[in-house]
Amino acid sequence: MAEASHKLFKSMKDKGLNTKFVRMDNAGDNKLLEQKTKSKDWQSGWHVEYTLRDTWQRNPLADLEFATIGNKGRALLVCA
Repeated sequence: MAEASHKLFKSMKDKGLNTKFVRMDNAGDNKLLEQKTKSKDWQSGWHVEYTLRDTWQRNPLADLEFATIGNKGRALLVCA
């Protein structure tokens, strides 16, 4: 995950799109990404921000509801 994200941000930088901030939840793979961005090898220059505790990004029930709504929409399209 960390290497793939780094490649994505590097390709964006090569196209002239500079990333200043990266906002994500504080999962283990995201913390690994933050550690690697601060290493001497990468030196990305972006600032990592973590989402707050009670936001929808950290609410598994909201994720489940989004999936339910999407499934209902697909079912309606199939029936139509």
